[in-house]
Amino acid sequence: MPKFYQMLDELNAATKSEQTHLKERIWNTFGIEKAVFVLDMSRYSSTIYTRGVFHSLKMIRMLRSTATPIIKKFKSEILEQKADNFLVIFDQSLDAVNAAVALNQTFDKVNRTTPELENIYIKVGIDFGKFLRVDEVGFFGLPINLASKLGEDLAERSKLLISDTVFERIKEALKWPVEKIKFSVSGLELAAYKVLFQQKAGS
Repeated sequence: MPKFYQMLDELNAATKSEQTHLKERIWNTFGIEKAVFVLDMSRYSSTIYTRGVFHSLKMIRMLRSTATPIIKKFKSEILEQKADNFLVIFDQSLDAVNAAVALNQTFDKVNRTTPELENIYIKVGIDFGKFLRVDEVGFFGLPINLASKLGEDLAERSKLLISDTVFERIKEALKWPVEKIKFSVSGLELAAYKVLFQQKAGS
């Protein structure tokens, strides 16, 4: 049994007074604080229905072969690649944003040379914070959930959404204007920002 599960079972069996110390042990063992970047490929589900599994696999292969070397240029670590998704962490929030912009710009150029059915469009969500990294089990915490919500559910094709936390960390260094948006998660009203990287700052 992985150590994480052992510690979790111990926590679940503990009295209320013991839980604070046990939670601190888990955070000290598995907790990290990073920028979390979630990339999702637009049209993936519709592609399976309309073009079949082998065309969708071709698109995934093209996505990964193009995106991976670009992501790695920005001081990152790829935690997971599942189907058309990337889960990536960065020490610096600005590196995560710059990577997302570079990816969109690259796919925009590539798409000019490929048939429409082979064009790749991505959407990215980024948050920053502390979460649990348990490599043999999974990754747990608000930054994982929020980056996924932004990248997979809320972002539109070829768009980049960053959390309010990320914006506050990088707003002085950000080269592009932003558009504030509001959304709800489980009844909570939250704010995020659409990075308008197609525009110059001040334009």
